[in-house]
Amino acid sequence: MGVSGAGPDSGKHSLWTRVFAAVFAVHLLIGLAAPERWRSTRFGDYAPQVENLQAGRGFVAEDGSVMHRYPPLYPLMLWGLDRVARGTGAALDMVLAGFAAICNAVTAAGVAAMAARLGAGSAGIGFAAALFALQPWVLYGLFLPLSETPFMAVLMAAILCLSAAARGEGRGGVAWAAAGGALTGMACLIRPIAFLAPAVFGVVFLRKAQGAVLRRTVLAGAVVVAAAAVLLPWELLVWQRTGEWIPISSGGPPTLRDGLSFNHKSFRAPIALPSGVRRVSDAAWREYESLESTGAYLRFLTRQALADPAAVVQTFVYKAARAWYGTDAQRARVEVFNGVVSLAFLTIVARGAWRLARRPGGSGAEAWLLFGATGLLWAMATVALSIARYMTPAVALLAPVAGAGWQRGIVEAGGEALEARGEGRGNRGI
Repeated sequence: MGVSGAGPDSGKHSLWTRVFAAVFAVHLLIGLAAPERWRSTRFGDYAPQVENLQAGRGFVAEDGSVMHRYPPLYPLMLWGLDRVARGTGAALDMVLAGFAAICNAVTAAGVAAMAARLGAGSAGIGFAAALFALQPWVLYGLFLPLSETPFMAVLMAAILCLSAAARGEGRGGVAWAAAGGALTGMACLIRPIAFLAPAVFGVVFLRKAQGAVLRRTVLAGAVVVAAAAVLLPWELLVWQRTGEWIPISSGGPPTLRDGLSFNHKSFRAPIALPSGVRRVSDAAWREYESLESTGAYLRFLTRQALADPAAVVQTFVYKAARAWYGTDAQRARVEVFNGVVSLAFLTIVARGAWRLARRPGGSGAEAWLLFGATGLLWAMATVALSIARYMTPAVALLAPVAGAGWQRGIVEAGGEALEARGEGRGNRGI
């Protein structure tokens, strides 16, 4: 499983444990020691659902309607954390910081494990874990409740299971695929941005998993079926109350149209937009109230594409770039900082991916699971609200690639040094 120089599996498991302990300790210290002005206990958009849970009504409001603006799992977590704070007398901000530290430690351990499965030894595993744990967007989640924080932990656990399934044989492989699918379904119930992840992972199994076509098809089916089984109770509850099938949450259309509004929202600082982007944004704002469904949004884009195709292309290219540095408030200094961080991070990842692609056998199913999930997050952030916070899970997904690439660089450098020493000895013997 490891490259030359990697320790035995037991040593790697010990390293993952140390990664968990180190990241938990450091992040807990950062979260607890942060100035009070940095910390927030506001539940934000999730507050109505949390308050409804506190009143004992679950996700059914007083008027009998179901609260489906956001999926249920993260509000449940916030409700549980609030109960822990009330029951223990601990400050809520401290409980939230501890929860975030645990989630980040779990994610970091998953990053380390995936780096090992990509061929990293101790150096590469440590580099991958540090690259994740010290990323500013990740640290930001220690100071206020963000759904991205537990989402990353569950998604990385899902990918670890799917990685085991891609390598496993017989019933064990199917069991791992089902476990990975169930965890993927849970990730969807935290953040609907992962809605298409079961399909993406299924395609990766069909194309990249080991074994015959039948085996790969069974594994892909196990992923999709298990994810659907986790999602079904929530979908049935919403359908029973509304008579409609709503994919995970009803927040999609508002987020889609908000992603085109740019300078038209009063809380945002005005930014200079490319001319085509400005034309599409102005047109979307004129029809803003009517863009209340995914169908209406698609019809709007179709009209714009027929009338001004270059502007539509420019808009989504611009949004794809903004997904790596943008902020909802469009704050210039923060966006410059995010851009520098993303450029440095993606440069390291690109170098790691290039090194992995050059090794014998190519990247393998593990890398494609990571790339597939990253591509999905990027596509969803590009189509919807294009802000860097939505891409925070990509840090966890791509850090193992950087770590394995780092390890590959060490191996290549060592091989070149050995070759040079061998040539030197040969020359002295002539």
